[in-house]
Amino acid sequence: MSNDAIVVEAIAAAVRMEGHVPTVVSSGAEALRCIHSQHYDLVGTKFDLPGMNGEELACWIKALLPRQPIVLVMNERDQPSSRQPSAADLVLRKPFTFSEIKQVIYKLIRSETET
Repeated sequence: MSNDAIVVEAIAAAVRMEGHVPTVVSSGAEALRCIHSQHYDLVGTKFDLPGMNGEELACWIKALLPRQPIVLVMNERDQPSSRQPSAADLVLRKPFTFSEIKQVIYKLIRSETET
C-alpha cells in the first residue's frame, strides 16, 4: 500500500469515527461522476490526483455546486498552477493530526448548515 493510500485510509477512518460515511475514489473524473449522482456534506481531495489535480477538481465542483464545502489536502511539494486563492474552502497541509481533521469536518459542515 502506498503512503498516499495509507493517508487516504487514515482520513476515511477518522471520518467514520466521527459518524460519517466516506466515499473514497481514485481519480478526479470518478469524483465528478459521484458529485453528479449524489449529495455530499463535504468533499475532501488531495492535490495530486491522476488526470487532474485537486485544485482543478475543486474548480469543477464549485462551478457545478458553488456552496459545496471542499477541503484540499496538500503537502510541501504540491505546487498550484495559479497564484490565485484556492477554489477549496480550506487547504489542509500535511502533516496533520486526527484532531485537525475533526476540526475541518465540523467547521465546513457546520458553516454549510448555518447558511
